[in-house]
Amino acid sequence: MPSYCPECGGELVWDRKIRMYSCRSCGVTFNEAQLSDARDRLYSRPEDEDERKKRRHSDYLDWWTSSKKKRD
Repeated sequence: MPSYCPECGGELVWDRKIRMYSCRSCGVTFNEAQLSDARDRLYSRPEDEDERKKRRHSDYLDWWTSSKKKRD
């Protein structure tokens, strides 16, 4: 399965010696966690204001109901 560099789009190859992925084009290296984070940032879309408010509201309600359960 071909893997592509999130920085330049070049081909990533697994380097056994350093146990990291390295790009043949730009030379940047990633471990598995760094590569996953870079891809998540690359493919995630920015949150708009409505989504941010809904998420904060949902987080607040989760916190509120969990704090009530702990008191009982």
